[in-house]
Amino acid sequence: MNILELPRSVGATLMIVIAIILLDFLLGVLINIKGGTFDFKKLPQFVCSAVLPYVGGLLVLAVVAQYITTVYLEIFLTVSGLVMVKYIAEVKIKISRLFGVIISERKIE
Repeated sequence: MNILELPRSVGATLMIVIAIILLDFLLGVLINIKGGTFDFKKLPQFVCSAVLPYVGGLLVLAVVAQYITTVYLEIFLTVSGLVMVKYIAEVKIKISRLFGVIISERKIE
């Protein structure tokens, strides 16, 4: 599969979500290295259980959305949005833990 052949909305969304997932993964590794709890032997298990299911599921939905755009495009974009919200929240927490900064949330009234 060539990601450049995906529809623009699917390809761009897929790349953004995967980038956020990888950022979360790297921040988690850095936190564990900083805390002295990083275990290289557990890294493959973590990747298989926490990273690949999201990336793999999104890739499958992206391919299906490419060929059956009517319903699956909306499903892909919805699932991608939900995954992105989950990982953005986790990235904010990890940045706070790693750098000791507080990232505030603004409430819309």
